[in-house]
Amino acid sequence: MIQVLLLILKIIGITLLSVLGIILLVVALVLFVPVFYRVRIVHNPKETKVKAKVSFLFPLLLVTVEYCKKLFYKLRVFGFAVIDSERPKKEKVPKEKKAKKIKNKEEKKQNSPQPVEYGDDEEVFLAPSETVSEVQEAEELQVAEPETEPKEEPEPAETQTSQEEKQGIFEKIRSKIQKIRETIGNLIKKVRKLFHQKEEVQRILAQPETKKAISFVWEKLKRILKHVLPRKIKGYVAFGADNPATTGQVLGVLSVVYARTGMLLEIRPNFTEKQLECDVELKGRIQVFTLLVIAVKVFLNQELRKLITEFKGLKEIE
Repeated sequence: MIQVLLLILKIIGITLLSVLGIILLVVALVLFVPVFYRVRIVHNPKETKVKAKVSFLFPLLLVTVEYCKKLFYKLRVFGFAVIDSERPKKEKVPKEKKAKKIKNKEEKKQNSPQPVEYGDDEEVFLAPSETVSEVQEAEELQVAEPETEPKEEPEPAETQTSQEEKQGIFEKIRSKIQKIRETIGNLIKKVRKLFHQKEEVQRILAQPETKKAISFVWEKLKRILKHVLPRKIKGYVAFGADNPATTGQVLGVLSVVYARTGMLLEIRPNFTEKQLECDVELKGRIQVFTLLVIAVKVFLNQELRKLITEFKGLKEIE
């Protein structure tokens, strides 16, 4: 008996450990395995096309989105299409058509000739429009049609007097004026509240803790953008404006961005005519663990929590 109990406990323990191991494996995959994405943008006078792919453990999950005059999307799990916009949808038969089909079948059954027995040897077939119940009712009762009484015509509604019309117009005008007054009054209250809060906001922003909190948030935001934005950019961009000076200014901005990011992007300025063409491919990856670490650090920052509390307290100031 004891050996059987020990065996059962052993099986339960192994099962629990296996389930726990699977859960930990799934959590580790979600946190540490990055999600890869690839986007290609093609634009020219003939067409505009955007295609994006997002993959996680490539054979496991693949999402494809494409736009070329129409949006197409597809979700694959282990290579099998689970969601596909190009797949024809099954047409659902409306309930009204189903009810009509059932009703037609019942009418056919009722209209079919039914034998009625009168004695042992006699059988009479009814016409398709008659039923047994109708024949019996006709033999037993004579239904008299009730006499229809002439309907009374509704009396015409009394027309409103000119004084009532004038009173209705004045009431509408008064209600509109009242709404305008209430709106202006609420706006004035809000403006006064802002003026009262101006000094308090300036005091909060001047604190050294506030400056630390703002710089902390800015650094974390830059880190998130650096992590999320594409790491590889290749292709070309051809652009031109009506004014050559504008084209030169845009080229200067793109040159600064090009130098800082180090992207493999060919820039083709056009100083003679207006133009906008591109064929750009972007590649990047996102890791959930990195974003989670940044979010936890932002949540636990004391200066930021204090700043949020002080700004919430401004709502109570009248």
